[in-house]
Amino acid sequence: KINSFTEKFSEGAMYDESHYAKLVAKSSGANIHEIIPTAQQFVDKMPYIVKLLDEPVAGPGVFPQYIVSLLASKHVKVILGGQG
Repeated sequence: KINSFTEKFSEGAMYDESHYAKLVAKSSGANIHEIIPTAQQFVDKMPYIVKLLDEPVAGPGVFPQYIVSLLASKHVKVILGGQG
């Protein structure tokens, strides 16, 4: 089975698109792995994430993509990513 990875935002339905990820995983027969990032993770990890960036770029997806990548690294070696 293919593995898929997503995150769930607990701040409310307006920010959470994980139900779409679950629908896609179900329709394709993929295993789905989900993570819920915390505000403390954001505070703790952002300085490190900024160091990882090779140039001064920023966007709302930097932190979530990093957190999902951490989750994926526990299950697979290589991933194809898509954001948006």
